[in-house]
Amino acid sequence: MPGATPSQRIVPEPPSRRGEERLDGWGFSDSGFRIDAQGRVEFIGSRYAISGKRIPNLLPWAASCAGS
Repeated sequence: MPGATPSQRIVPEPPSRRGEERLDGWGFSDSGFRIDAQGRVEFIGSRYAISGKRIPNLLPWAASCAGS
């Protein structure tokens, strides 16, 4: 696509201690999504570049997909 920048793959550091990987799903126990009382989504943890960032369009996007 002209003018588009290539996406950058995010690769986390490997686990340094036993028990960091989630036992109940994919990913790491120190990373995940949190939804506050106002319905805003934030990615928590420190392992990824997106950590600490709000993702304001995630819930509206997911709701639009569910309605398809």
